[in-house]
Amino acid sequence: MWRVWVTPARRCGSHSAASRSSREGFTLIEVSLALVLSTIVLALSSSLMVSLWRAENRLTSAGEVEAMWASAHRVLAIDAHAATSATLLYDSLLLTEADGITYRYLANSRGQLVRIQTGGGTAVIATMVQSVAFKVLVGEIHASITFTDGETRDLTLCTLSGAVSSSPG
Repeated sequence: MWRVWVTPARRCGSHSAASRSSREGFTLIEVSLALVLSTIVLALSSSLMVSLWRAENRLTSAGEVEAMWASAHRVLAIDAHAATSATLLYDSLLLTEADGITYRYLANSRGQLVRIQTGGGTAVIATMVQSVAFKVLVGEIHASITFTDGETRDLTLCTLSGAVSSSPG
């Protein structure tokens, strides 16, 4: 005859699934599932962080370009409106004011738009400048500034007297 032995613990139901798991450990399927889920969460988190970092860099760059444009626009507008004459000298713009002060605007090799005052004094008007192009017409000055991010901004200014000279070169 066959006999089945039942331990008192099983008969009373005192062992719960949690206490049995802690005693026996995790199955391979549970560990694999936890690993797969953790990998998915990590991949999604990493992708989100990279996207946020790129967006932050684009916004920062756009803000810096906007600040550089505002600086160049402000200084060029003030000097052009006070200028009695505007002349192109190769790739630079010469503005002469009524009091005889002459400013030369150009983009240097360091990516800066600079204003050089005749007799001394150089000011950096904007950075992150790839190139600048000026065009002088009767009573108008057109400036086109290309920034290192590829964005180009155009500006049209009028001189005080409308007197503009032609380019020597």
